[in-house]
Amino acid sequence: HNMFKKFNFSYSNSSGAIYSLTLKDGKWLYESKNDTHPMDVMVDGPVTIYELKNKEVITSIDSYPAEINPSDHRIKRLHNYLKQYCKRWEKEYGWMQYDDGNIWECDIEGENFKLKSRGNVEEPANFETFLHKLTVFTEGKYFGPSLC
Repeated sequence: HNMFKKFNFSYSNSSGAIYSLTLKDGKWLYESKNDTHPMDVMVDGPVTIYELKNKEVITSIDSYPAEINPSDHRIKRLHNYLKQYCKRWEKEYGWMQYDDGNIWECDIEGENFKLKSRGNVEEPANFETFLHKLTVFTEGKYFGPSLC
């Protein structure tokens, strides 16, 4: 059972690399394009009991393309977070297509909520947290500037 009907998220940074997570024919695909220097770093920071308990400990982050196989528990947690904290995002945040800087776009549909938003100069207040949730969801895939 998949709680998501649609999931498309892409994030491109000023270096030209594009990172995306897409739900396609029931498969979760993480892709990176124009990624001239793939990210591959060990992360070691303090681990909270909460992270341990919820299996949210990320030991390394990379940007190699992969098919993601999240557990139902993980899908539910991401769904609940998005529904609770992201569904009121505006449609656009400082959208100027020709500006340098990071450009992101999402088109997500879950149970009883839709999230369609994009931006490049500004971002929602919880955007960093959102990116971190995606990194946790994908067990260590890179989505943007913040590494933990």
